[in-house]
Amino acid sequence: MITISGPNADQIQYWNEVAGPKWVALHDVISAQIRPLGALAMDRAGIAAGERVLDVGCGIGDTTLDLGRRVAPRAP
Repeated sequence: MITISGPNADQIQYWNEVAGPKWVALHDVISAQIRPLGALAMDRAGIAAGERVLDVGCGIGDTTLDLGRRVAPRAP
């Protein structure tokens, strides 16, 4: 068993034991809720090919993938 210590020990334990498994189990539901908001934000920001972007608070990562397709539509 790994002993978790330090100033973030409670948060680490919470995310490993409670929140993380819930996040994984609800991936599809969360994605469906967040995806339209991310798309609208990217549309309004005018994200275009060749630009550089930073996705802060990327949720489950779908927005990050969408941003990648917008800025590098022909990337492998």
